Amino acid sequence: MFGLSESSIVFVYALVFYYGALLVSSMQYSTKAILTVFSMLLFSMANVKAVLSLVPQISSSRDSATQVLQLAGLPSDRSHEHKGHLRILHPVPIKFTAVNFSYPSQPDKLVLHNFNLTINENTCTAIVGRSGSGKSTIASLLLALYPIKTRRIRHLGQKEGSISLGGLDLREIHVPTLRSLISIVPQRPVIFPISIRENISYGLEESSFYNTLENVRAAAKAAGIDDFISSLPSGYDTIVGDGGVGLSGGQTQRLVIARALIRRPRVLILDEATSSLDVESAAAIKRTVDEGAGWPTRWWLNSGYYYPCEGDDAGGGQGGGG
Repeated sequence: MFGLSESSIVFVYALVFYYGALLVSSMQYSTKAILTVFSMLLFSMANVKAVLSLVPQISSSRDSATQVLQLAGLPSDRSHEHKGHLRILHPVPIKFTAVNFSYPSQPDKLVLHNFNLTINENTCTAIVGRSGSGKSTIASLLLALYPIKTRRIRHLGQKEGSISLGGLDLREIHVPTLRSLISIVPQRPVIFPISIRENISYGLEESSFYNTLENVRAAAKAAGIDDFISSLPSGYDTIVGDGGVGLSGGQTQRLVIARALIRRPRVLILDEATSSLDVESAAAIKRTVDEGAGWPTRWWLNSGYYYPCEGDDAGGGQGGGG
């Protein structure tokens, strides 16, 4: 867009110069009149250029506004996230009982079929499977990003298709409280165009005990990125993302890991969290997570045949979905 607008303006200037020269040479207009017209043209084109430079931002803002308006128009009273009211303190053990799930966009395609899983406190659980086997879907259900349907099995006296945390049904739990106890390092890490410190503490309340520079640095050290941040001229005040310092894939992933660790969650989910790191760095991250007293229950979601948990539980994912 920038190149097209600049070339168009230059072409208009050249065309006006050429036509003005023809008019002056044929004695139809004076040189003063042509210069007056050209001065007005220069003033007008400067404003046109300023407007054209805003076209990409206008288009992007329109798309963002459309999404915001769609979200604002959703009926909040119907959301499954507002139905629970029990504030949970101990989210483990976690139990999936005969869970069947399909995404709303593909209701006929089961991602999870009769899925059962128990995660006990202070354990490391690895769910290993190929891409699309439903690993990320399990984490999404645990965080109540999607509702699940349940029905009671009469002859067994139990519910089919239920998730419980600490003995409480997921549907009855206060979702914000639940999510404050669980941190997830997503498969596709995201950073924001703000400072490194703000990226790590993103989502924490200003008054939070963890929202201090000391805790931010501790989380960065645990994720193995403190040395890199300290080497930057502005340190933790360095702006990253769009318009700021560019980070490699591994550095971005470490930053997101630090964001998860600063909250000291009761359950830490790592969805392909070390996929962009070399073997040595991945081992260092695993060692840090295993030794950390603030996040005792670890849950690794990995592709291939890498088992990050030794001596605990490992399971295989089947189906499709993520």
